[in-house]
Amino acid sequence: MVSFTIQIDPYMIPPKILEQYGGKLIVYEKGHVLFSEGDSAYFFYQLETGLIKMSQFTKEGNEFIQGIFSDSESFGEPPLFCDFGYPSYATTLCKSKIWRLPKEQFMHLLQENFQLHLALDKAICERIKYKSSLARELSHANPEHRIFELLNHIKQKKIKTQLNSPKEGDNTFVVPLTRQQIADMTGLRVETVIRTIIKMQEQGKLTLVNHKICI
Repeated sequence: MVSFTIQIDPYMIPPKILEQYGGKLIVYEKGHVLFSEGDSAYFFYQLETGLIKMSQFTKEGNEFIQGIFSDSESFGEPPLFCDFGYPSYATTLCKSKIWRLPKEQFMHLLQENFQLHLALDKAICERIKYKSSLARELSHANPEHRIFELLNHIKQKKIKTQLNSPKEGDNTFVVPLTRQQIADMTGLRVETVIRTIIKMQEQGKLTLVNHKICI
């Protein structure tokens, strides 16, 4: 039995514990599909560095992004517990280093480390709460409201993990999304997103630095 007294942040599960239970750190190139909609779940995934896009496709072939995950975050856990197929695709948006732990070892890890089990449960609940809150805000008809709420949700999420906490006197957050990704997450046309971002810049609600959106 392996047991640890751990500090949960910044990682959901500290890498040394993942390694103790047989986890492997794997490098994936941009555009790699980790799993597809309907696939069975065989691994627990946690980002070391990089970006993961979770998305679904409509019958018409349009993509809807469910979420973007970055450094230290885990993703795709529910099918491991409930034995249903993945409800979405997971694709790397850039070269990414990802911890991969087989399902059986992952279950042993949780059984033997109750603190981590509770922390993971809390993280999943927070994610459901976040998605519910964001879905309500994105139902708003005003494009500016949709975009602002999405960007603010992402900013607060990263600050909460203490991975992108602003330095004293610096409250700038660089949004890790393209205009197309913002469009896919808000249900707006990319042209509408571009026009709205320019308008928000003119109003002083955000800034653009080397084409990156900062709030």
